[in-house]
Amino acid sequence: MKKTMKKLLSGVLAFVMLFMMQLVLPQNTTDVEAAVKYSFDKAYQNKTVYYIPDGNEVQYFELKIRNQPKATQIKNVTVKADKSSAGAFRAYARKGCIRVYYRAAGTVQVSCKIGKQKLTTKLYVKKYTNPFASFKIGKTDFTKRYANTNEFEYYHTKAVKNQKLTIRMKKGFLVKSVYAYGTGSRSVYDINKASYSQNKVSLNTAYSHIIVTVYDKAQKLTYNFDLYSYKE
Repeated sequence: MKKTMKKLLSGVLAFVMLFMMQLVLPQNTTDVEAAVKYSFDKAYQNKTVYYIPDGNEVQYFELKIRNQPKATQIKNVTVKADKSSAGAFRAYARKGCIRVYYRAAGTVQVSCKIGKQKLTTKLYVKKYTNPFASFKIGKTDFTKRYANTNEFEYYHTKAVKNQKLTIRMKKGFLVKSVYAYGTGSRSVYDINKASYSQNKVSLNTAYSHIIVTVYDKAQKLTYNFDLYSYKE
């Protein structure tokens, strides 16, 4: 009887130890990937962005992936563009996202694999258009300065003192906010109007900076326009 009980206890102990080992042993990466559901974040699916021809910075957009996979988990990253923009796109895996670089407007399909899961979405890169119908400080007209870019450096020798800032947008665009640094004027947020004006704006310090944040209603895009002022 004692021998039988001893064998029984040994068997139970062996089973318990085997079960505990299963808990502490690391899971295979493929098993983890299969257990976690990955997908492009809803806010980044079929996303629209702008390509700005004369932008100084390298232009890219990051397509976020839910559940934050490591860059090493994201495999077979591919881009498939339409014929008119072939070669204008590159994509690389980064932690929790795929970064897509672009140097032209066009539509690109972005795909990757995480374990056995395949993810696919599209990125629509729209050609930039100047959203300003008018952008002036006093008699100085900056409107055409934004024909191909969203930033302009204004070098001047004469001080600009207490002039009126007036902004009027083209149809479909709104002024969301105006940030002012070194202008003697205030920053204003939550404007959300097709036109905006502010009195007593000055550009008489060594460096001034105005940022106009614009909203494109058709594309549902928000982006910034910078005016850098340098008094020589």
